[in-house]
Amino acid sequence: MRICFYWFNLSAPPGMSVGVSLLAHELALAGHEVSVVLFNEQVGMPLSQERIEEHARRSGFGLHALSFGQNHYTQAMRVATLLKRAAPESYVLCGGVHTTLNAEQVLRHPEVDFVGLGEVDHLITRFVAALEAGDGYDEIPNFWLKRGAEMVKNPLAPLPDITNQTSLFLEGIDYTPLIRAARGFAETVVGRGCPMRCNYCHNAAIQATYRRLAGDSGTKRSFCRLRGVDNVIAELSEFVARYGDEIRAFNFGDDVFASDPGWLSEFAARYAAEIKRPFICNSIAGRLDRDVARLLADAGCNMVKFGVESGSPRVRREVLNRQLSEPKLRETVGFLRAQGINTRAYVMLGMPTETPEERARTIDLCADLRFDSVRPAIMYPFPGTELHRLCVERDLVDQDRAPTDYSSTTVLKLPRAERVLLEKTALLYPWLLNRALGGEARAAARPLIERVEGLTAEQWFRGEGREIVVGEGLEIHAALNRQMVEHYHAPFPERQDAIFLYRQRPRPLINISSDGWGEG
Repeated sequence: MRICFYWFNLSAPPGMSVGVSLLAHELALAGHEVSVVLFNEQVGMPLSQERIEEHARRSGFGLHALSFGQNHYTQAMRVATLLKRAAPESYVLCGGVHTTLNAEQVLRHPEVDFVGLGEVDHLITRFVAALEAGDGYDEIPNFWLKRGAEMVKNPLAPLPDITNQTSLFLEGIDYTPLIRAARGFAETVVGRGCPMRCNYCHNAAIQATYRRLAGDSGTKRSFCRLRGVDNVIAELSEFVARYGDEIRAFNFGDDVFASDPGWLSEFAARYAAEIKRPFICNSIAGRLDRDVARLLADAGCNMVKFGVESGSPRVRREVLNRQLSEPKLRETVGFLRAQGINTRAYVMLGMPTETPEERARTIDLCADLRFDSVRPAIMYPFPGTELHRLCVERDLVDQDRAPTDYSSTTVLKLPRAERVLLEKTALLYPWLLNRALGGEARAAARPLIERVEGLTAEQWFRGEGREIVVGEGLEIHAALNRQMVEHYHAPFPERQDAIFLYRQRPRPLINISSDGWGEG
């Protein structure tokens, strides 16, 4: 069968879904003719009605497989309509996190024929083979479909063993522009799952979905699984062989990287000897000890990233169900810093019931711990999560607001003045961090902060705040850097949420061009 996957990556840095890539490769290995379309403003196909319809008419694909997040749901349904209109005999299959958590909503769309829930490794090959044969596809686990006015809801199969996971579709996807757009980073994963139960994250919701739809069989295998070291090293070696010097580093996108110290010990030795590239990864504060920090350093880890979310224990506990001990966070940062490994904090603002004082406490915590990078995001309650349920129950969600990114505005119902204040805080985040640092960084940040905070709502919505932060911010950064003053700065004009601490460090950051003192 001729199959085309579509990955929605709009209003975001270019990147390919690991899940789409490995499923496409699995089907290609099974003998199907597979293509992948990336929707992105910089790389791939633009979201153009004419281009999409022409693509569907000329390609002859029998199956269109769409993967998207909630922020792209409306656009994905529009694409499904265009594909069906251009090729009415073809099928439309939807999958991904949003579909898994909101399967009935997606399947109710008139142009959607099937939805795939959860992890469909190997199952998708069975499904496509049965679809091609015209028989038995309505009995494949994890796949739902319509039968007249009814929905056929097959149960979920147990989670797959990923020891020998299919590698990414490197021969079928041109990763070169993606690596370049990511400033030299190539992304993959070494495992799946997260042990945390944070109510804002899809992980807890997906686990609940498996327990509900798979029964006892859904929990026979741990949600947290690792690929075999041989399997991972082989894929990374293929990346290096294909893209060579394009790859400056690897980004392991796992929610929790290498949670098994025994696995990490074997991986670290192999990676250092065979791959010889720096890498960045995610971890959980308190689950990373001194020995793990040493193994990461031996392997070439440049940065470890943490979900801190809020500096307020109340917000973490009562709003986010985020289990985080601040003493453990400080201890973990200390272990990594002793090994020369950089750190990043992911934080949120605009949570329900969050006060301005609690928002400021998050900034103070990040500055106090001197995280080498901070990534703020405005809270977005994803449908299917516990946090979304709570927001809907309290009538907090503005259904008319559907931003496609999480760095500029909120979907919560807020008075205009509060919304403007929240948006200003997000844009000013590096300068608010500098104010919290104190000293010369504080003095340099104060005039810029006061100018932006003093803008009227009309001036703000005209974009004057961004002009001030990007333009004047660059000049202030250059002056502080020349004077060798430790400070935070967002060096990419298009990504004001990508913030880095400019200072002397044992391991220079990979993805900013000027990490040295005395440079402008």
